[in-house]
Amino acid sequence: MLFSKVDHLILIALTVAIVMLSIIFRPYIKEQMPLLNAGANGSIGSAFATSSSVAFGSVLTASLAFMIIQHAITSIPGSPLIGPSVAAALLSAVTDSASGSLGIVMNSIA
Repeated sequence: MLFSKVDHLILIALTVAIVMLSIIFRPYIKEQMPLLNAGANGSIGSAFATSSSVAFGSVLTASLAFMIIQHAITSIPGSPLIGPSVAAALLSAVTDSASGSLGIVMNSIA
């Protein structure tokens, strides 16, 4: 109950863990610096790819044409199990993101 009232608990926990591990493993960091640099450089590409995909999805879903396409796809008649599955597959082709299409379909169903 105590932790449910704390905002951004995961960010706080990650920050505390990073600081604690930096202090504990400080003697070993100098010899691992090339490895840490390679990991930091490798993570930048993934972060930019994810953020650009989210930004593209946000802009796309805000357009009027997408609203029309979404309505046409989500109003496919049939079984309650088949309709959303087909809608998610078609929307993933439109949005170029499987996870984005699942979010859209789940929001329109719920």
